Amino acid sequence: MRHQYRSAEISAYVVGILLTVLVLLFWPALMLLAGVLSCPGFTVWTMLAIILAGISALYLGLLPPFVEIIQVWPSKTPDYTTDSDNNFYGPRSANV
Repeated sequence: MRHQYRSAEISAYVVGILLTVLVLLFWPALMLLAGVLSCPGFTVWTMLAIILAGISALYLGLLPPFVEIIQVWPSKTPDYTTDSDNNFYGPRSANV
């Protein structure tokens, strides 16, 4: 079962580590460099925070179902290459 979710697990670890580094190290470092912000500067900073939160929410909400659909879709398509007596189109007749 773990093998089926391997790509989702790797993706979760990579993005989790990147977001952690971004939020805990990079974002505070930028705040220290910015100093005291003016009103327009604070507005830009707040919009950047909202955009970051929106991108994170979209990633966490949309990527897992998308990856699952990509993984499940090939197994749901019929196999037209089989040459058995009981294939997708039904049993073969003896007259063919």
